[in-house]
Amino acid sequence: MVLADAEELKLSRKPDLIVFRNSAMDVKQALDHNPAEYVFANDWLGNASDIAEHENYEIVGTVPQNKTYFKDANSLEVGDTPDDLYVFQRVK
Repeated sequence: MVLADAEELKLSRKPDLIVFRNSAMDVKQALDHNPAEYVFANDWLGNASDIAEHENYEIVGTVPQNKTYFKDANSLEVGDTPDDLYVFQRVK
């Protein structure tokens, strides 16, 4: 675990996973500095919607809140359920 200003943080190694949950920061900037292979983000404060617009990531599924299963991204719209964790995979 790294405790730092995530918007300015520049890790020495690319992280495998970043989780944004109710995060009040510029997630696009954080991902530009630290491109993770996978990103989990809910949309309570618009994080998942912002990542969905990022050219380097595509949504691949969701993990519903209070559940332990993965839901495929077929016909999934970001923001339908803001508390769920949307799963994004790096494509570039």
